[in-house]
Amino acid sequence: MLFGRTFIDREMLLGLVVASFLAFFHTFMALLIISSLLIGGSIIAAHGAFRVPKDLFLDDPSAAFNGKHHQHAALLPRHTC
Repeated sequence: MLFGRTFIDREMLLGLVVASFLAFFHTFMALLIISSLLIGGSIIAAHGAFRVPKDLFLDDPSAAFNGKHHQHAALLPRHTC
């Protein structure tokens, strides 16, 4: 109850969300969180840009029957020509 008026739950939630955003953006914490998200995103983007995907895909079906890929050989399509 504020100024003789009772607020419903939706109005109370909206007021608290607005107050939280205002308090968040008027503190140093906003700069810290936003900058850490930008730094983390740039590290992830750089990792994806410079990664060399060797041995992730088996282009040769006969390569599936060597030692380490033998368990997944049944999942490869069989070519009948």
